[in-house]
Amino acid sequence: MLNTLESIRMKAYFVGAKEVGQMIYSLSVMFKSMVKKSTIVTIEEEIDMCSVYLDLFRIRYEGRLETEIEMDPEIQN
Repeated sequence: MLNTLESIRMKAYFVGAKEVGQMIYSLSVMFKSMVKKSTIVTIEEEIDMCSVYLDLFRIRYEGRLETEIEMDPEIQN
């Protein structure tokens, strides 16, 4: 499935749909994270996934969405 998404992403870039390509890339990063074998994730990993998810919405809303994520370094792991 991830190879299929990569093929679609490259096609989007080829035809000049760079935003679509970036959205597909973000989605594939999320999928990769979901299929890993460990069911325990760190706060840092969860924040990273939230950031990728928010990237999709930033692209969708064309600059009308701004986010900032702050995390205490002591709780990352």
